[in-house]
Amino acid sequence: TPPLLTNHPFSKIVLNGILCSTATLVTKVDHGKDFDIIGDATEGALLLMAHKVGMIPEEIRDKWKIIDELSFNPVTKRMTVIVKSQKSKVKSQNFVFTKGAPESILSISTQILIGNKPVPLTPHRVSRIEREFERFARQGLRMIAFSYKENDSSDREKNQIFLGFVGIADPVREEVLEAVKKTQEAGIKVIMITGDNPLTAEAIGIETGIIKEGEDILTGKQLDNYSDEELTPILAKVKIFARTSPEHKYRLVKLLQKQGEIVAVTGDGVNDALALKQADVGVAMGITGTDVAKETAHMIITDDNFATLVGAVEEGRNIFNHIKNAIKYLLACNIGEVIYIIAAVIFQLPIVTALQLLYINLVTDGLPAIALAFSPNDSNIMREKPRRVLTILGKHDFKYVFLVGIITAILAFVSFLPSVIFSQQKIAVTLVFTSIIIIQQFILVDIWLSHRSLLTHFFLLKKPIFIIGFFFPFILHPFIIYNSFFQNVFSVTSLSFWYIVSSIFISLLIFIPLELFKKIVLNCKKHGREIACLVSMKSKNP
Repeated sequence: TPPLLTNHPFSKIVLNGILCSTATLVTKVDHGKDFDIIGDATEGALLLMAHKVGMIPEEIRDKWKIIDELSFNPVTKRMTVIVKSQKSKVKSQNFVFTKGAPESILSISTQILIGNKPVPLTPHRVSRIEREFERFARQGLRMIAFSYKENDSSDREKNQIFLGFVGIADPVREEVLEAVKKTQEAGIKVIMITGDNPLTAEAIGIETGIIKEGEDILTGKQLDNYSDEELTPILAKVKIFARTSPEHKYRLVKLLQKQGEIVAVTGDGVNDALALKQADVGVAMGITGTDVAKETAHMIITDDNFATLVGAVEEGRNIFNHIKNAIKYLLACNIGEVIYIIAAVIFQLPIVTALQLLYINLVTDGLPAIALAFSPNDSNIMREKPRRVLTILGKHDFKYVFLVGIITAILAFVSFLPSVIFSQQKIAVTLVFTSIIIIQQFILVDIWLSHRSLLTHFFLLKKPIFIIGFFFPFILHPFIIYNSFFQNVFSVTSLSFWYIVSSIFISLLIFIPLELFKKIVLNCKKHGREIACLVSMKSKNP
């Protein structure tokens, strides 16, 4: 419960909060007692407090005229207005109202208002006030202090009368804790760069999981004492920077980029513009963000929610993964065909015709590759480390492609062996043609599941787009090998039931090396090291 307005210092605080502000309140449609805040949310909270105690901001502002204004200075951490009462008969009777960071307001105050009487602000009183600051800050409250004086010819921001301070709660959204945890698992380092008090920043950092109790926090003043060379090794350890200025944010972003980091910066104010511009990805707030922040940023979050940004990262990783899977599928299938044809030419084996290859590329490769764009998202994608290279396929992807290509060629060779025994050349070509089509559909299964176990993720194969992509070649194939017209066009012949069974059985053998590949990869991830063999991997997904 706030104090009564009969408390003179409190009434001055409320008046200060109304006049020394650029925010306004707008009544919500169909919610007569609720308001939307236009402008800074912190200033809006002060206006809401004024409403609660019966001081209507619009009415108060009509009674006062702003003579001059010193906008918020991110270095001094305060703003000031010079006002004159519209009812005052004394022309020279102006008042100065200042609000800002508690230590900033204390630094310009020489007196404190107790009741109606200003008294000297002694070191003992300052000490008591600072203890109260600390008590509020440890609760994670954002503190705004207030001071005033009657205007005179001296510096407006000197020799003021300290009024007091308020603590503003900005509760952390429930989903933020999970979002921060996700970023940490994803290898993304979350750094808080704030103008708030170090104790407030620490409390919020601990609540959100950014830091643990006792971890280091640097202030803007401490940053000024370090050269870039001295600060660089410290950046790896510190996750919260408090009482910073726009120059500090800009400097930190540049230093992180020099270390090879890809930096995304979120911000909502004019003070964040430098850092937003310098960042690899500048992200502005859509609701509370200023026009300057929005125009400077590369993207805007419409709901001002950190968890939304993390969700965007996850979605981006999955989109990238879908593109990569489609490319891997096409490369693996085509390399398998190329390897087989080269071997067939060298060793005079049955060779698939140009028309057969064209059919495979259009029907067997094309539709399944398109279907991969709709494959299920990988639930473990946010446990992968960020990529450090701009290539789509990494070393382990190329190894997978060539491994699958070699196995496809080997199985295609094995598939026609039964027909060679009886010297049936046309059947041999048809068997190779059939087996390559079936093998590629089984490769589709593995890539659709993003190399996850078939037994535990079989339910993911029930998606209609996958069923269409998987069975479409099987539906068309009988028309080609059993219809006389298409037999002549594609240079194939009918296959007996046992030849079909043998092709399917031989094609299924591809799952054996694929499952072995998965186990080796999983073991590699589990132990966090590279395996120097054919299927080693170095995972760096976005």
